[in-house]
Amino acid sequence: MNVDLLRKLAVLAASAVFASNHDAFADVIVGLPASTTEGNCIPFGCAIGFSRFQEVYDASSFPTPIEIDALDFFEAPFIPSQTLGGGDFVLRLSTTSKPVGGLDTANMNNNVGADLALFASVTLPSGTAPAVLSFTGTPFDYDPALGNLLLDVSFTGIASGGLASFLVPQDAGGLLSRCISTDGRTCGQDTSALITRFVTAAAPVPEPGTLAVVALSVATLYALRRKAGGA
Repeated sequence: MNVDLLRKLAVLAASAVFASNHDAFADVIVGLPASTTEGNCIPFGCAIGFSRFQEVYDASSFPTPIEIDALDFFEAPFIPSQTLGGGDFVLRLSTTSKPVGGLDTANMNNNVGADLALFASVTLPSGTAPAVLSFTGTPFDYDPALGNLLLDVSFTGIASGGLASFLVPQDAGGLLSRCISTDGRTCGQDTSALITRFVTAAAPVPEPGTLAVVALSVATLYALRRKAGGA
């Protein structure tokens, strides 16, 4: 086998491992496929009378650990003239031992995990709802091997007149559910939870096996160079 071919094989081996590792860090969307006829306006589109919202996502939706840098929610396009009522929203994330459809409705605080962390604190203006409502926050490292993922949203200052719906799945398929509260403690539970995209901006960190392959590739190239050049 000639030197040029060996060099190409070594480079391809390293590239393939890095590409495979990078794919594990892709964004995750939980709740697809979306229904073409269903949307829900709580909590971001019509939260008058409510004060807290929790949504749980089954760990099986996440193939690998992920650094969550942003959350996206999708406007239901079949509802015309959508407007946000505005208000102040605090979004927190945590791992939870509670299953989808099994949140504690008597005390919402029992649903949060020990790693509960502030993700974002945002004031939404009133006005036309965007096609994608996005929240960028403090990165949260989530490991699905440790439990399900919980989004906890508290909100105040909701103005009247807002009515904007965001997509929910026609069939949640056991992947997500929600609980909504008027008093911040007790809540009513159902499956009309929001389809959510978890966005990661993190670069992949090579695993030990990846580093070993790259080191082998570099060593191969060095050996080939010495053989070809006699030095």
